[in-house]
Amino acid sequence: MRVGRSELVCVCVLGLMVCGGVRGDEGERKLGVNAALQYWAGFALMPKLEKGELEMMDNWKALEVDGKARRVVGKYSRSLKYLHRGAEIEVCDWGFDFKLGPLLEMPHLGKARQLARAAALRARIHFKDGQGGEAMKDLSAVMKLGRDIGKDHLLITVLIHYALDAIAIEQIAEGFDRLDGKSARGLLAKMKKLGRPLQMSKAIRGEQVHFIGWLKRTADENDFKKLQKIVGPIGGAGDDEAAAKKAFMKMVEGTDKMYDELRRIYQLPYAKFKKAHEAYVDRIEKSKNVIARTVLPAVSMMRVVETKARIYQLMLVAALRLKVEGKEGFGKVKDPTTGKTFEMKSDRDGFTLRSPFKYRKKAVELRFKRKSVS
Repeated sequence: MRVGRSELVCVCVLGLMVCGGVRGDEGERKLGVNAALQYWAGFALMPKLEKGELEMMDNWKALEVDGKARRVVGKYSRSLKYLHRGAEIEVCDWGFDFKLGPLLEMPHLGKARQLARAAALRARIHFKDGQGGEAMKDLSAVMKLGRDIGKDHLLITVLIHYALDAIAIEQIAEGFDRLDGKSARGLLAKMKKLGRPLQMSKAIRGEQVHFIGWLKRTADENDFKKLQKIVGPIGGAGDDEAAAKKAFMKMVEGTDKMYDELRRIYQLPYAKFKKAHEAYVDRIEKSKNVIARTVLPAVSMMRVVETKARIYQLMLVAALRLKVEGKEGFGKVKDPTTGKTFEMKSDRDGFTLRSPFKYRKKAVELRFKRKSVS
């Protein structure tokens, strides 16, 4: 029997998981109790799609739920099994060596988005088939995967976490009319366990720790060619290596302090943050510190994305509590930007929750379907 590459990778991963444990400085620990190992197995088993199938997955939101869609999703059945297994495990360690700094590759990010789309498309199929409970299992697993991606607290991983949350929440809203009270209560419980979306301020801190640490280690190794590939030419020090290193380390220390300032600014209330951040960016752009100008992120849009992620989550909680507890439960959930309940506009086929907070110049809205009333 021929064994394909994906099956071989999966066997290797599973082999690690079934080992009873290892002895080390920390004593015995079970290698298999790690959601990442389940996710990696799921990634390894993802199908190789034909061109037309890839186009279908790229267009999964608008794709007609027909036989073709069901066949494509069916190819992900083994991968989705491992998605669910990973979602049941609280601990998740992707095993990356963050000492590599900006040279670290993170191949799981694209694979996670691909698997999340497959899960969301299968949820659409479940909703069409009247299986709201099964759809909730797929979509809550996507939310857990997003949290596990974001736990590494880097800007890109937290942004992927927000993106996966949005995929799940928008599909839950789309199939809201197929959701019964039991499934709604179950989802509320899972969301409470997951907690609020991960905070971008912690990601800024993660970037600071890993990147500044990498800069210092690389400078100690006198590998200035590697450094200049990342941050550009370090001028003003002539050909004197000692002087160059001293100038470089001064910029590193300055950048480290600027990261501290950025984190303080980021945690200000939004109105104060916006003004302070604009002044901060202006100062960085005029700075002679080439490292700061190159690497310090402009987090204005990130703050907006984070706020939208929090609003989306609370809109879903409000809608679920409306279904389970009625208007009283709905009224207990507040818009984080106003401290008031979300504005609700109802029509024949559903209702829309609205926040005045602007995302891409438009107020944040989320529409929930419900059964039409004759």
